Amino acid sequence: MWPGLEPLQGEYNHTYPDKYDEIVKKAAEYGIYTLIDGHQDAFNEYFCGEGVPDWARVTPEEGGEHNLMGSWPLPVADPTSDFYNEPKMNNYSFPTRDECSHSHTAEFQAAKESSYAYDALYTNVNGAGDAWADMWEVVAERFQGRSEVLGYELLNEPFMGDFYRDPLIAVPYPNPHNADAKRLQPAYDRLHASIRKQDNETLVFFAGSLGTMRDRVSRLLQEARSTQTGQCLHFITMNRPRCPQPDKLRPRYAEPPGSTLECS
Repeated sequence: MWPGLEPLQGEYNHTYPDKYDEIVKKAAEYGIYTLIDGHQDAFNEYFCGEGVPDWARVTPEEGGEHNLMGSWPLPVADPTSDFYNEPKMNNYSFPTRDECSHSHTAEFQAAKESSYAYDALYTNVNGAGDAWADMWEVVAERFQGRSEVLGYELLNEPFMGDFYRDPLIAVPYPNPHNADAKRLQPAYDRLHASIRKQDNETLVFFAGSLGTMRDRVSRLLQEARSTQTGQCLHFITMNRPRCPQPDKLRPRYAEPPGSTLECS
């Protein structure tokens, strides 16, 4: 969502929310509520993912850190070398799809450069977190008072941050230095405050960091900052089976406890 809304820093593309709004209205015609999701996977296109505009990607060097671990996706995979410039995205340099197919998303997120980019966003290095909050304020201003909008999800499946620099953030609850407490809670507080400048009613949903949740519950994010908040729990199985044929599908309530909830 963010790259479509703000492709250049401080320059909002108002055609994007117009199109988004059309989808919200069309869904409402069929009795479907919309959850406006700050979706991301592997941060952004530079890391073979999507979600954050490239101008908001802060490198370790830009953050004042001397990076000894080499270029992304080191140290977890061989360096990526085949890049191209995307004219539709301010000529930012991204790896080709073929290059991205050589590794797994988990490797992309766990590299030094990508984990640092998450960390910089959460901790507002070079104003990245402030820009993130400003974007959500624009979204809230547009969709406030809309009964067909279920809520705002601040960030889909957030990664923990730079565990190379701060390994304790990767240690789950009851460790008080967990990434949820030390990275996401301050970041979510910033986003929540920004949304509430425009919208005091719509629910705000948040998720715990991947890799540090225990019992599928982000226990260090249970203190809501208002009554209009909710937690997103993503139940994911890493080895998903093929989807059954339509005539073999059963209602989810008929599945036994512990069975797979999603397939691909």
